Amino acid sequence: MPGNFSVGCRPVPSHLHDTFGGVFVSEGDEYDTAFFDKRSKFVHYRPTIAVINNLEFDHADIFDDLEAIIRSFRQMVRIVPSSGVVLVNADDPNALRAAEGCPTRRETVGLNADATWRIHDLQEQGEQTSWCIDYNGSLYGRFTLAMPGLHNVRNATMAIASTFHAGLTPQEQQLAMPAYLPPKRRLEVLGSWKGAEIIDDFAHHPTAIAATISALRQKYPSAGIHVVFEPRSNTTTRNFFQKELGECFAGAASVCLGPVNRPERYSENERLDTAKLVEEIARCGVEAFSIDSARAADPSWGSDAMEFLGRRVKSGDVVAILSNGNVGGLRRMLTA
Repeated sequence: MPGNFSVGCRPVPSHLHDTFGGVFVSEGDEYDTAFFDKRSKFVHYRPTIAVINNLEFDHADIFDDLEAIIRSFRQMVRIVPSSGVVLVNADDPNALRAAEGCPTRRETVGLNADATWRIHDLQEQGEQTSWCIDYNGSLYGRFTLAMPGLHNVRNATMAIASTFHAGLTPQEQQLAMPAYLPPKRRLEVLGSWKGAEIIDDFAHHPTAIAATISALRQKYPSAGIHVVFEPRSNTTTRNFFQKELGECFAGAASVCLGPVNRPERYSENERLDTAKLVEEIARCGVEAFSIDSARAADPSWGSDAMEFLGRRVKSGDVVAILSNGNVGGLRRMLTA
């Protein structure tokens, strides 16, 4: 939910009923619907405009492999009515595969020269990013977003393409974009500790981690970025991404790996090996440390991470907490 709003859902103001008839925006979820319905939630939606931004293997507790996820997305695009549109990432082969054979209008969005909505002339300065968009080969407009990172430019361009099809003009979009406030836990500044900025981000997939670190490098070009990552999701607690997690922290000054969440669920052959991960991260030139999985049951294991940070963090640095969980109480400790 954007930081501009205090609630996640609200009725359309009465004066807009006749003009828009109401616009409902929802994040599509490929996770299962219920214990008795293992279909992805989004197959129950009836979208007029559907966006597929990127597609990778995740949710290992629900899907056997990437092909199973692609099949689920193919089901979703087939419920978009002929009057609607499917917007798909032009630079993501998996997303493009998911939209193959789409029975309705399909438009692509990305850096690719053949994209329907082409991103180009990207300029990054601190936490602000600006770029141009061509639509069907003609300049649509230049836009500015108060967020760093190419992934946020992609997100914003998808929003621009979506709202164009919902009836907004380029001028209205250009006025609105600089006023956008990011949601919580998306490069959210929590405060400072020892003169270092504390950043909270939901990233817990290797691609998301790499994108977040890249965005932080743009925003804080001269700072040491110290990352605390908690392996907590049903995918990252297993060793599916052992190799990818070893490579995605490039650009960080140091990495502290939290204990694998509920390690007793998996055998040693299935579980993410954080000790091995330390070696793999170090081979990329980044100092790393792992907190023993035996500490996972202690709700205050964040004190171990805090001790690690205390020996490395200096004024002007950044502490990035990357997790979809509580991180052993670390946020509270650092902001106390």
